[in-house]
Amino acid sequence: MKSLIEYSRAIHAEMDAIVALSRLTSESTVGTTLYATTYPCHNCARHIVAAGIVKVVYIEPYEKSLALKLHSDAISDSYESDKVKFMPFEGVSPTMFERFFKSNGNRKDSNGRTIQTRVNDLHHIDSQFLDSYHEYEAKITQIVENKFQS
Repeated sequence: MKSLIEYSRAIHAEMDAIVALSRLTSESTVGTTLYATTYPCHNCARHIVAAGIVKVVYIEPYEKSLALKLHSDAISDSYESDKVKFMPFEGVSPTMFERFFKSNGNRKDSNGRTIQTRVNDLHHIDSQFLDSYHEYEAKITQIVENKFQS
């Protein structure tokens, strides 16, 4: 029985953040934003809602999460909702920081002089999508479904 996670002492980072805040400070979770590395699972989502958190910002998607399906009455992935907002992080994530900001070539020639570069000669380090993860996934799903139907 102890091999089941529900019966162990292990908790997810979201739950640890909520519990640690109440244990270590006199601050409230009501009206706050929770930052997470991954989209919350459905179990964490219900605790986030119960804690009064109004927004969750996550870096990586979690395809197995049933949070939006099970708790659609309380959470949303849209800014235009009065529900708890689960939104993807926009910016440079910690795992991409070095890749974006380290030098990607020689900065000096063999004589130690700075190599001049032009912005037009540089390339994108990583492609960025304008759609959210869920919107992009829905578009790809539609393309695949259309191919199988024709």
